[in-house]
Amino acid sequence: MYEEQGSSHAVGWHINLAYARSILGDLHGSFAATKAAWQTAHRYGRLADLRYIELEQVAEHYWTGRWDQALHTVESVVAEAAGGARDYIECDCRLWRGRIRLARGERDAALQDATQALELARESGDAQNLDPPLAVTARVLLATDRHVEAGNLVDELLASLQGRVLNPDLGVDLAVDLAQLRYPAAALDQVRASPWLDAIHAYLAGDPARAARIYTQIGSRPDEAYARLHAARELIAIGQQTQATTELDIALSFYREVAASTYLILQP
Repeated sequence: MYEEQGSSHAVGWHINLAYARSILGDLHGSFAATKAAWQTAHRYGRLADLRYIELEQVAEHYWTGRWDQALHTVESVVAEAAGGARDYIECDCRLWRGRIRLARGERDAALQDATQALELARESGDAQNLDPPLAVTARVLLATDRHVEAGNLVDELLASLQGRVLNPDLGVDLAVDLAQLRYPAAALDQVRASPWLDAIHAYLAGDPARAARIYTQIGSRPDEAYARLHAARELIAIGQQTQATTELDIALSFYREVAASTYLILQP
């Protein structure tokens, strides 16, 4: 409607639609809405909106496997923040970089990003901003065998999720946290339904292959790859080598593409 009336307000409409579609597990639709927002902002010369959209696209670059492009944007945000030009989206940017660093074997740097993002989220005063930093920081702590600290963060996260729909930025991180800390699926009983929740339930139920299929439908390639890698391990354990090879080949193809050395080394 706004575009038909020649209004720049269409930028905000497209941005809101992009977020709504991501929550509903439709990342492809979300990316299309973000592209429309960019085109509209460019048409009306809205520089602030263009910058906001550029920063929001870091998530898209992560989900679609354009990790070096994501890092390029994040580096600019962190450099600007160091110079005093703080931006609230620095928190999100550090999280995406932390995930990439963890996947590439840079654990100390990943923990630095995650803890800094958590600090920024706490400073914001918005409880929902805490969800992804809590999940990512817990996952990095688990990777460094700091289970008690990770468990404390997951407990805090679970308490805040009651009655809400999952933030799409949680992705597979929450599933990994819950599985490694041996939380039951019932811990998510009060969370509102979504494809993201369905994927976590499948993962916790011991069916990572189904979780991978859900992540494929959602459009998150990193989450899909991790679930497929875990599925390959499960299939090998029960002697289903052919199916395991299929899952493993898809996962490793993605990990080679994004130079995720951690998961190339940890393959079954």
